[in-house]
Amino acid sequence: MAQPARIAEMLQPGSVAVIGASDDLSKFGGRLFHLLVRHRFDGAIYPINRRRESLSGIRCYAQISATPRPPDMAVMAVPRDHVEAAVRECAQAGTRLAIVITAKFWPSLLIRNHGMSVAEAGLVLSLVFGISGAIGTFSGGFLVDRLTGKDRRWYAWVPLLGVGLATLPYYFAILSHNTAAALLVLFLAGIVKSFYLGPCIAASHAMVPPRMRALTSAVLFFVLNMIGLGLGPLFTGLMSDLLAPLSGADNLRHTMCATTTISLLAVPMFWQASRHLPSNLSAKACPTGAH
Repeated sequence: MAQPARIAEMLQPGSVAVIGASDDLSKFGGRLFHLLVRHRFDGAIYPINRRRESLSGIRCYAQISATPRPPDMAVMAVPRDHVEAAVRECAQAGTRLAIVITAKFWPSLLIRNHGMSVAEAGLVLSLVFGISGAIGTFSGGFLVDRLTGKDRRWYAWVPLLGVGLATLPYYFAILSHNTAAALLVLFLAGIVKSFYLGPCIAASHAMVPPRMRALTSAVLFFVLNMIGLGLGPLFTGLMSDLLAPLSGADNLRHTMCATTTISLLAVPMFWQASRHLPSNLSAKACPTGAH
């Protein structure tokens, strides 16, 4: 019966500790604390900040164990190197639920190597990836619709070209010390890198009966999310930590170059798919038992 109680605490906590709280709205901790106060959180708020006595009239605590009682939830807005110690403090204080918020990969690269604030990195990347992703997704679908009438292998060739054309610009964006040039190249690379989505969905739907298209889409996006958003960030984070003693401040750059190289595996895979697509699509179009 403990599990439902913990879910209730997570959805409706009676008290929240913000580890890394501040009055700087350009930082995660500042925005989190500000939102809790602004929207009148119906519970106790414990800002954890060793350097301040109070924030917005609310008493600060040097550590979570100093709060009047163990908070139901702790939200951590601290650098990655401090997360383990913060989690350990929460466990020792009796707080059972913790949410960790920390910048990763492209935001971290801009913050760490280009001197951007959290707010600046978030604004810039939302524009770069949002606009380039929209243009690239539309362009990939448009190109495939125009080209597959002559050769259905373009279902695989368009994504193949997108991955291939994006690789060198990605290396430049990762390694460049010129912020404006890196963001411009990243924007252009994001367009061609997004070519894959429309063709992949269209090809997968073309190879199955209409009644299976919803399931096919679900399987496709399950694989994309499990590999791209699941294993990808995990691998990148672990590799970045392992390279820290050798690469210093450039450990994330080197790790992102490695993951970009790994993405080139998509090129031979799309090429192999292009060899079988015409026969697979023809088989789908041919009624069962017809030869």
